[in-house]
Parts: sequence; structure tokens; C-alpha cells
Amino acid sequence: MKYVCTLFFILLFFSSCKKTIDVKLKNEDKKIVIDSRLMLGVNDFNVKVSLSDNFFGNSTIVPVLDASVVLRDDNNTYNLTNIGDGNYKLPLFNASENKNYKLFVNTNGMVYEASSFVLYPIELVDVFYLFEEASIFSDKGFTIYTQFKDPLAEVNYYRIDGSVNGDKFGGVDNIILVDDGLENGNVIDYPVLGELELGDEVIVNLYHINLSTYNYYKELGLILDSETDLVAPTNPLSNWSNNALGNFSTMAKSTKTIVIQ
Repeated sequence: MKYVCTLFFILLFFSSCKKTIDVKLKNEDKKIVIDSRLMLGVNDFNVKVSLSDNFFGNSTIVPVLDASVVLRDDNNTYNLTNIGDGNYKLPLFNASENKNYKLFVNTNGMVYEASSFVLYPIELVDVFYLFEEASIFSDKGFTIYTQFKDPLAEVNYYRIDGSVNGDKFGGVDNIILVDDGLENGNVIDYPVLGELELGDEVIVNLYHINLSTYNYYKELGLILDSETDLVAPTNPLSNWSNNALGNFSTMAKSTKTIVIQ
């Protein structure tokens, strides 16, 4: 089993920045940045459209106020409502599993298109904790583990996040990615977070994601983990057409809550 913890900033409307990151694009032209996350089941579907010449910073971001945003499946077309400041919304949309969705953004005479397949949820069998003594890597405390059954017939990709007493983890500072390369078909006990205390309430979310979303997060991590200026900066892999940046991702979520006692 391999995992990748990445710094992740592009989901500007899902989380707030905790670190100042200044990675320039390959050129100085402003690029369209389109980011959205479609969750299995009934949820508000939001799309953020902006122009930026600094992918990770927010000082030069200009919201696109006049886009036309449309979501399509095999049989239906859904028009998103412009709610201002570059945000477009489809309230209480019911996304179905094992279905491919296409998203279209039309602005300034250019149409940008991306598609993403909604997978089925992988249920958390258990969330449990173990007490671990202090080591050279961490202080003593309780470590939270997720347990889930990985399907045998396919390669699967996951993201994990959640909260401890209302404080989020797995967000912009350390998005957690997992693949089943060495654990295909097994029950996976995966350590998520350590150094916790008695009384802590922990919520854990397990997201079943597709390869496109996994690669997007993974490449962001490789870019942000690079500490050398000898290599020219690159742009994160995008599933949008016409060289737009960002990602249209789809996820299926399973959630459990535990109190350490």
C-alpha cells in the first residue's frame, strides 16, 4: 500500500489556506481555473471559475462572472445558477453511482469540457484507535486507524480526511491519498492520525475516487514537495480541455465517528 500526503490549495471554495505558497505558472498569461467536486448522492454541486497567473496564490485571482456552466449525464442537462464571485451552483443535485458526468463551462467564446465517473462507495468497516508510546517520529498518544475492504477485481484509489473536535485534518496541509497497489482485495487497516488524547471526537471520511482525481492530487504533491529551483515549475495535471487548469472530480463517501475513551 502506498500513500501520498499532499499540500492542496486549488479547492479554494472548499477550504482556507494555512500556508503561503507561491508557485508560478509556465507563462505569465492568465489561465482559466475551473474547480468542482461532485459527490455521490444528494448534495449541492458547486463550480468555481476564475482567471489566475499564479496557480497557488490568491492575490491575482480574478473571478469569472459571466460564464455559462452546464452539467450533463447520458439523458439530462442541468444548468448551474450564477451566485456571484465566480461561483456557480446546482442545489441538492442527486448524483448517481457508476455514471459518467460531463461539465461544460462557456466563457469569452471558449468552451471548456471535462468528464468524471462517479464510483460506488467503499464502506468503512471500522474506525478504531491504538495507544502508541513516544518514538523518534512522534509523541505518545492514540492513533486512529481506518478499516475497509478493498475490492479485488480492480485497482482502487482513495482519499481520507475528517476532523478532531471540529478541527479538520486531511485538508490543505496534508491531503491523504491511498492506492491499493500492495493491498488489492485485502482488508486494509490504515493509520490516519496520531498523538490524540482521551475524549477526542474524531470524524473520518473515506472517499472512493477515480484515477484522474488521484493523479491530480498526486501531481500537486510532487510539485509542492519540490524544494529545488533547478527544475522549471510545471502545472498540475488537469482533466479540462483547452488548457484550462483545475479539476472536475467525483467522489463517493463513507463516514464514521469515534470518541477515544
